[in-house]
Amino acid sequence: MNEKFIKKSIVIVVSIIISILIIAFSASSGSFTTQYKSFAKYTFVPLQKFTAKVFDNKTYTDSKVKELTKENEDLKDEISKLELENNKLKRDKKEFDDLLETNNLKNEYNDYITIVSKIISKNNNNINNEYTINKGSNDGIIKGMNVVAKGGLVGIVEKVYKTYSIINPITSNSSNISAVVETTKDICVVKGGTVNLNTDRLTFSQMENNSNTISIGSKLFTSEISSKYYPGLFIGSITEVNIDSNNLTRSGYLDCGVNLNYLDHVLIIYKEKSNTTNTAASSDNP
Repeated sequence: MNEKFIKKSIVIVVSIIISILIIAFSASSGSFTTQYKSFAKYTFVPLQKFTAKVFDNKTYTDSKVKELTKENEDLKDEISKLELENNKLKRDKKEFDDLLETNNLKNEYNDYITIVSKIISKNNNNINNEYTINKGSNDGIIKGMNVVAKGGLVGIVEKVYKTYSIINPITSNSSNISAVVETTKDICVVKGGTVNLNTDRLTFSQMENNSNTISIGSKLFTSEISSKYYPGLFIGSITEVNIDSNNLTRSGYLDCGVNLNYLDHVLIIYKEKSNTTNTAASSDNP
C-alpha cells in the first residue's frame, strides 16, 4: 500500500518539474499568457484532480484499515467469549453426565437406600487421602456409611458435619478391609498405603497359602465378616500374587475397581432396604 503511494508521489513531483521547465521556456516568447492558459488547462487542472484523488484514496485506505482492525479486535473478543461459554457448557455437560451415571448406578445397588453426593474437594498428602462431599448430618449422613461409585467401593464416611462430610477412601493409609476372592472364597486383608496414595493400586495380605489357585484378574469383594463394610461390594482385581517368606500366606497387589482420580460423584449407602434403621458400622475392625 505504501509503495504504490510513493510511486504516485514521484510521478507528481516529476510532473511539477516538467511543468516549471515548460513555463520557463514559454516565458521567453511573447505568447506566454496564451500558451500558459492552454498548458494549465490540459496539465495543471488534471494534475490537481489526480493529486486530490491520490490523497483521498490514501485517507480512505487509512480509514478502512482502522475500521477493519477494529472489526478484527471485536471478532477476537467475541471468539474468546464463545470459547469460554463453550468450555463452561462442556464442564456442565460432563457434570450432568456424571450425575446421570451416578443416579443410574442406583439400579446396581437396589438392595440399599442410597444418597447421591458430589465430591467438592480432594486432599492428598503423604499420610492420608480425604474426599469432601456436599452432604452432611442435615442430609442424614452419619459416620461409618459406605461409599460406592461406578466400578465399586470408594471408601467410608469418616467425619460428618452439618452440610458436608469427609470420606476416607480405600487407597488411604488407614484403610483396612476384610475381603474375599470371588472364585475361591479365600479371605484376605486389603490395605491402602502411603506408597500408593497417588495411584489406584492396593495391597492384599494374610491370604492362606492353600491349594486354591489365585489367578491374575481374580476379583476381590468385601467379605461377610467385615464389621465396617456391607458384604459383596467390589474392591478390585488382583494384578500380582506372591507367596510370603513364611510359606503359610500369600500377598500381592490389586487395582481399584473405581477410577478415583476422575471421581466427581458418589453414592452414599444410607441403609439396606430390608432394615428400618440405619446400619452404618462404627467398629474399627476390618
